[in-house]
Amino acid sequence: MDITKIITRTLAALSFLTIARIRKGKDTYIYDDTADTFAYAGFVIGVPLAVIHLVFGKASPVLMLIYMAVVTGLLHVDGLADTFDGLFSGRGRERSLEIMKDSRIGAMGAGAVVLYFTANFQAFSMLNSSWVLAIVPALSRYAMAKLMSDVPYISKDGIARVFLNNKLSHVQLVPFVLLALIALGVKMTLAFIIVAVVSYRLISSWYVRRLGGITGDMIGALGVTIETLLFLTAGWLS
Repeated sequence: MDITKIITRTLAALSFLTIARIRKGKDTYIYDDTADTFAYAGFVIGVPLAVIHLVFGKASPVLMLIYMAVVTGLLHVDGLADTFDGLFSGRGRERSLEIMKDSRIGAMGAGAVVLYFTANFQAFSMLNSSWVLAIVPALSRYAMAKLMSDVPYISKDGIARVFLNNKLSHVQLVPFVLLALIALGVKMTLAFIIVAVVSYRLISSWYVRRLGGITGDMIGALGVTIETLLFLTAGWLS
């Protein structure tokens, strides 16, 4: 893939993953093969986190949470809440899907959101390396793209349907693994790989067992869960 295509598809991915609605002239970007650049888009999202950490010091955890909430529009956190409400409802497949589509938040969803913000605040407070804040969002967005590639999409509608025919290349992951090795060292890089792979396998297999596939909410839930676990891992190893 040449650099022009990488930039174009990364901008398209940012248009999907953030509140930014980047346009190419008068037209919005088409999402063809955009999943191939989710990791790059995640890195772009993460770099300002690293800058906030460097500039604001002890005040940075609160500011980083505000930044992530604003730039993502809490899209994936909303997916986390819907996923918890649906999958922990104890209902059957169809009823669980109906619950996930309900705009109202339930007790399980509310608990998941509180846990998300609490865990990320704790992780941000423990971090010493700003590189972590740039690298982890790239890894978590790649995990979302991989989930779309690995597991059937079962929702009849939803914005994630635009990625169903995307091809996924693992090459996009290589620069960030190398960057992690250089900036964070072998120990933390190996810890990231183990945590990411194990959590991905557990969550994706649970999705399949529970509903036989995924929805857009479940993709977002996996992304923010893996991201939070990686931030916590980095905090504990700092």
